[in-house]
Amino acid sequence: MSEELLRVEAISKAFGGVQVLQDVSLLLRSGEVLALVGANGAGKSTLIKVICGAYAADKGTIFIDGQQQNYRNVREAVAAGVSVAHQNNMTISRLTGAQNIELGREPTRFGLIDKRELRRRAEALWRVFDVNIDINAECGDLGPGEQKIVDILKALATDPRILILDEPTATLTLGESKRLFAFIDQLRTKNIGVIFISHHLQEVLDHCDSVVVLKDGRLVHQGVVDNNLTREDIVQMMIGRSVVQEKRASSAVAGETVVSVENLKVGSLHVNRFEAARGEVVGIAGLIGAGQTEFLQCLAGARRPSQAGSVELFAKPGLPKTVGDAVLDGIYSVPADRIHTAIFGALTVEENLSTASLSGLSSKGFISSRTARARAGELISALAIKCAGQDQKVQELSGGNQQKVSFARWLSRPGLSQDSLRNQIFLLDNPTEGVDVGAKAEFYDLIGRLAIRGGTVIVTSAEFTELIAICDRIYCISNSTLSDHFPAVEMTEETLLLKTN
Repeated sequence: MSEELLRVEAISKAFGGVQVLQDVSLLLRSGEVLALVGANGAGKSTLIKVICGAYAADKGTIFIDGQQQNYRNVREAVAAGVSVAHQNNMTISRLTGAQNIELGREPTRFGLIDKRELRRRAEALWRVFDVNIDINAECGDLGPGEQKIVDILKALATDPRILILDEPTATLTLGESKRLFAFIDQLRTKNIGVIFISHHLQEVLDHCDSVVVLKDGRLVHQGVVDNNLTREDIVQMMIGRSVVQEKRASSAVAGETVVSVENLKVGSLHVNRFEAARGEVVGIAGLIGAGQTEFLQCLAGARRPSQAGSVELFAKPGLPKTVGDAVLDGIYSVPADRIHTAIFGALTVEENLSTASLSGLSSKGFISSRTARARAGELISALAIKCAGQDQKVQELSGGNQQKVSFARWLSRPGLSQDSLRNQIFLLDNPTEGVDVGAKAEFYDLIGRLAIRGGTVIVTSAEFTELIAICDRIYCISNSTLSDHFPAVEMTEETLLLKTN
C-alpha cells in the first residue's frame, strides 16, 4: 500500500452562521487518484479551498507527510506541496504554452526575462511528463484539451506532492478527455497524489482509485473504487434521503411552438432537436460545461454556432445576429455570470431597471426621471426586491436581489403587456446560483408566473431538483448531444443524474 500523503481531519467551516463543512476528514496516498464528488452545494469547493490555503478552517487539522500544516494562504500551501489546476481555462491565448507554464516564475538575466531558460525549464517539465503538445505554440492555437494540459503543467511547475484537479474534463470532448486521463496516469508514476473533482461519475469509476462523497457539508463515504461500486451507488450516497422539491403543476396546456432548433452545433454540443412552446417552462439538464450555456447564448444572439442547422424563433427563420436584435424580437437573457454580464454594479437599482426600457422612459431625447422612478418602484414592489431604496447601488444588494434586478429590467420593456407575455422568450441560465433558499422560492414563483402569462421560459440549473420543481419538460445532454426530453413530473434527481452521465 502506498504511503500516506495527505490527511485531513475534522475540518469545519461556516460563513455568516451557515455551516458549510462539518467535521470532514479524508486520506490521500502517494500516487493515488482520489475522486471528490457531491451534489451542488455539498461543500466540495469549500473543502478544496481549505486544503489549498484559500480559506482558513474554523476547526480541524491538515497533515502532509505526517507533519501538521498551519499555512495561512495559497502561497504557503504551494510551498507545502499543494497545487491546483482550476476548472476554468487559466491560460493566456497570446502567450506560448511555455510562457503560460512559467508565468509569474519567469527566469531573468540582466533584469530581462531569459527566454531561453524559460523554454528550457518548460521543456524539461514537458519531457518528464511525456506530453505530446507543442508548448512553443501560442495557447490560442491549441485545442481545449491541450490548453488544459498546459494549465496542469503550470500547476506542476511548483513541484507539488498534491495536485487538485477541479472539473478538468468539464469543457473537453471525449477524445480530449482520454488524452487528459493518459496524462493523469503519468502523474501516478511520479507518486503525485491527485484529488479529482468531477460530476462525470463514469470518469470516477473508470479512472480513480478511491472516492470521497460529500453531502450537505458532511462526509458520507470514503472507499475504494472497485467492480462492486456503481454509478447508482454514488448517486444514492450523494442524494441520501433528501426530499425532492414539490413539483409545480403545469402552468397550462402548452401553446404553439415558438422555438424550434434542429441540428445546431456550438462548441462540443450537438443540438439534435429542441422545441419550446408558449406558456411552457422547458429545462435543460446537463453536467457543468456540457454546452447548455453556449446554446442559450446562441438563442440570445451572443454567440454564433459552428453549425446553425435549422432554427425558427416565433416562426422566423434563423438566429438573432446580435443581442440587440434578440431583444427587439422579444428574446431576453438572464446570464449565469450576473456580476459581469447581467447587472451594472456601480449603478443604482433604478438605473439598472431602466437600462432595457430607455425609449419608453424618454421624451424628445430626454429621460423622464419621474417616469423612471415610478416604473422602478412598481418593479421593486412586484418582485419584492429588498433594497434600502431606488438609489442604492446594485453591487450592495444580496445575490438574490441582484438577480431579481436582472429579471425585472426585462419586464419594464416598453409595450410589454402586464397580462400577456405571449411573444416573449426568457432564457435563464442557472438563475438561482448563489441565491438563498428563501429567494429561490420567490424565483420559482416568478418563473411560473411568466409561463402563466404566456411567456416561454428556457432554464438551466446545476441543481436537478430545481429543474424538476419548476419545469414542464426537461431536455437532457448526454455524450455532448441534446435530443431526448421527458415530462418533469416523471423525473427524479437520480434519473436525471443517470441520463446526463
